[in-house]
Amino acid sequence: MRDLLVKSFVVVVLGSLGLAQMAPMASDAANWDTWIADADAIAAMVEAPSEADREGELLELIMLAEDRDEESLASVRYWNAAAPSYRWTEVVNDVYKSGSPNPLAGRAFTLVNIAIYDAVIASYKAKSADMMSPAMDETFEVLVPVHGSSFPSEHAAAAIAASEVLAYVNPDNADMFREMAEEAIESRLIAGANFNSDLEAGRVIGEAVAEEVIAAAMQDGSDAAWEYTKPEGSLFATEEPVFPMTGNWKTWAIEDGQQFRVAPPPAYDSPEIAADLEEIKAAEPILPNVQQASYWATFYTANQIWFDFVSKQLFEQRQADNAPLMALIYSGIGVAQYDSIVGCFDSKYAYVYARPSHIDTDIKPMFGPPPHPSYPSAHSCASTAQATVAAHFFPHMADEAFANAKAAGQSRILAGIHYQVDNTAGAELGANVAGVVIEKLEAMTN
Repeated sequence: MRDLLVKSFVVVVLGSLGLAQMAPMASDAANWDTWIADADAIAAMVEAPSEADREGELLELIMLAEDRDEESLASVRYWNAAAPSYRWTEVVNDVYKSGSPNPLAGRAFTLVNIAIYDAVIASYKAKSADMMSPAMDETFEVLVPVHGSSFPSEHAAAAIAASEVLAYVNPDNADMFREMAEEAIESRLIAGANFNSDLEAGRVIGEAVAEEVIAAAMQDGSDAAWEYTKPEGSLFATEEPVFPMTGNWKTWAIEDGQQFRVAPPPAYDSPEIAADLEEIKAAEPILPNVQQASYWATFYTANQIWFDFVSKQLFEQRQADNAPLMALIYSGIGVAQYDSIVGCFDSKYAYVYARPSHIDTDIKPMFGPPPHPSYPSAHSCASTAQATVAAHFFPHMADEAFANAKAAGQSRILAGIHYQVDNTAGAELGANVAGVVIEKLEAMTN
């Protein structure tokens, strides 16, 4: 019954937001709004070169093409496998795929994809249909798709914006990120997809966008001192819980972490919790259950699962080179995750609910319960939010998206670290957050 109620709630939210609407046309991207950057002002910072300059740059590309070797071609394939969002999100995942679960990882995914989206939109606002593209010379072989005007380069803008934001969130690897950006930009020259002036203008745009995104990030409260006072008489057994201030972080779409605070959880001695504890005890440690619990255990880095989900749809629909559309969807997935986690941790520390093994010593978790309150489930909050955004853009995959979200939540029951009430509340919060994110995305592109 709970699953039916949650699914019905999600369907109602999606239905009210036009689930079956067509994706926005990337050809209109010059008219789209950004998340934070002043795209019009940034676009005005670049000036198109003269035709004479472009002719000289074409000769440079022709000479460079003559020196293509297997190493340089491999770089072209790597950085141009799809639109910029694809590879740079892979880079974020490589950074955060190890280590303990941490909401800061989800913050990094979100900031990078917001920066990429804003950089791409600013680039499109600066594009001129009258500018010659390398692909317009029929005697010159361009190795990757080129859509419309090549000036300025949205790929260069995205590379600079992404690398600078990554350098901000992970300063120990700043040089590596900047070197990667240079490789990505050079790959456009090797591929013959952009003139050097395209790339230099993209740099200007990327740097300006990164500056605005980083300035906003520095004010989001994620560096606030983490304070916690255990409520008197609480059964929550973790003495030093983590991330108590996450619920106060500044959000991108919802008003704040309290907007969708879930209702108080049932009493520990309620029939509902008794049933949930029995469900946990009934879960057998058989291979499929262990596999499911383990697969979703590193949730904060399993953000990649949801980006991979939407990437597959974009590739199958021949939209993987559509830079504005991919950037829009990726940023929506990122914001849905981030805002839902902020809302989730607001609720967690509003109630400081004990983990199942805290109140029933017969429960032996498959692995150590996360050191923060149980209610609601972060897996259900964020997975439902991301699934809802994914289903909005790919309604034919809605059933699979929601099945994945349910599996993420259920994995925590199988692991013995959550009650089913945690999942129910988390799914409701996640769907509510996603509703606001979708409304924001629609407003940005209409």
